[in-house]
Amino acid sequence: MKVRWNDESLRLRITPGELDSLTAGRAISQQIGGWQVTLAPGGADLSAQWNGADATISLSISDVVRLAEADREGIYAHDAQPRLLVEKDFPCRPPHSADAPEP
Repeated sequence: MKVRWNDESLRLRITPGELDSLTAGRAISQQIGGWQVTLAPGGADLSAQWNGADATISLSISDVVRLAEADREGIYAHDAQPRLLVEKDFPCRPPHSADAPEP
């Protein structure tokens, strides 16, 4: 899961395998420095709960079903503070440069 956080939004980009985990009812997490972000299915709606340096982003089951739709890029909570964006991470096209350290 890729995490981008600024003053206005928290954006999570998930891989196809992570989407499979969510559709199977399993949470996914990413640790960055001293904090952790967890994306957890089964909540009432797309929302964030903070516990110190840990953020848990809850998705409803209907959010997960919608996110799994082939033509949907993501789901959004624009009225949340910060705004929450959960999006599918698509492969780069064209492929990465040979100098890029990413697979």
